[in-house]
Amino acid sequence: MKPYLLRRLILPAWQRVKRQNSLDLLPYLERTQWLSPDELEALQWRRAAALLEHAHEHVPYYRSIMRKSRIDPESLVRNRSLEMLPLLDRLTMTEQRDSLRATNLPTERFVPNGTGGSTGEPLLFFDDRNEAGWSEAAIWRSHRWYDVDVGERCAYLWGANFDLTGYQGFIGRIKSRALNLLMLPAWELSEATASLFWKRLCQFKPRLLVAYAGALHHWARLLGNDRDPVPGLCAIIVSAEMLYDESRGAIETCFKVPVYNRYGGRDLHFVAQECQVRRGLHINSENLLLEIVKDGRQVAPGELGEIVITRLDNFVMPFVRYRSGDMGVMNDALCECGRSLPLLDRIEGRVQDAIVTVDGKIISGPFFAHVMKDCPDVREFQVHQLAIDRLLIVIVPQAQRQFVSRPRIERIAQQYMGRNMQINFDVRESIPLTRTGKRRIIVSHLSASAA
Repeated sequence: MKPYLLRRLILPAWQRVKRQNSLDLLPYLERTQWLSPDELEALQWRRAAALLEHAHEHVPYYRSIMRKSRIDPESLVRNRSLEMLPLLDRLTMTEQRDSLRATNLPTERFVPNGTGGSTGEPLLFFDDRNEAGWSEAAIWRSHRWYDVDVGERCAYLWGANFDLTGYQGFIGRIKSRALNLLMLPAWELSEATASLFWKRLCQFKPRLLVAYAGALHHWARLLGNDRDPVPGLCAIIVSAEMLYDESRGAIETCFKVPVYNRYGGRDLHFVAQECQVRRGLHINSENLLLEIVKDGRQVAPGELGEIVITRLDNFVMPFVRYRSGDMGVMNDALCECGRSLPLLDRIEGRVQDAIVTVDGKIISGPFFAHVMKDCPDVREFQVHQLAIDRLLIVIVPQAQRQFVSRPRIERIAQQYMGRNMQINFDVRESIPLTRTGKRRIIVSHLSASAA
């Protein structure tokens, strides 16, 4: 399908069927990214004011909290702070699912959605059909940062089966062809299929490739570095998993185009993405409020904390101060690209995917990624915290090599975590993906109270 025809005919019709307005919102978001920081913040809080007033009047959970604590939505907006409101976690959303639903909106606006539960906590929730276009419009805007326009060919190496079911079978192939999409299932990636996937990618000639970070790194290792560039490909976006420097380098060496990091999720929608400068991820601030907090309080830029999201596009089941489960750092500098969209400096991985030491230190995934990159005998690894003082490190050695880096890994880990940290190793042939196709670096088996 010609991108122009897709953009002018197919996508507008598709949007009408889905009752979305992404194409209408895109020109608006193209303008707002160039507003001054003060203008953008004012726009953001105008949308937040509408959501908070709605939640106060029509969402039983928030009505009860605000009235009991005598919280006035206007005062929250006036102070530009949500710290008086409690954090919202997955357990609360599950237990209070009915009281989090708006009482004044028709049922056709409630769109069931859910996360895959790769961390052991699946979540069922509702999205707002009338506001669904915001996130997709922001994604399209971010693609234009790399000169990829709406309707141009895009390939996906994706891991969640429920995301790909609509593109399978005869009807699915027609849909993919009409929308200029190529869907490659990450869970089928292996030594036997790596070259076949590559051939399909080269035949399709996408402008953009979107992939799980871990799956794409695995594919790059299987392919090697001596292949010609994919015809037409100008950028790669990775999402769903942590992007480490080693992975970015290996992917760029194999595919010979720049790799850009994206942050989001089925519950969070599109949150942030790197521009071509790659000095942080621009936050989709027209559509959400992002806080970095410790103990519910916002921390200073440059300080590590938990990422907390308030989505401004969901009136049927508001996400206010929703705990993403991820850790990150804000950057208060303006990007060299000239956009005023604030910067998420970096993401440090999931809160529960971090090692907690006896003396209270938190060791996140990048620590082990940096250690392992200097171990040429290690192809894959995964760290399990079995107890507050006990780790199990699973190692998949490089082909035809013996695992000899054990003393080095053990020495560095104990240097940072203490000599009382017991470290065991388990050498295996492979490490399974989660059922949503992700590859976790750290798996904590501690209870919440122990952490």
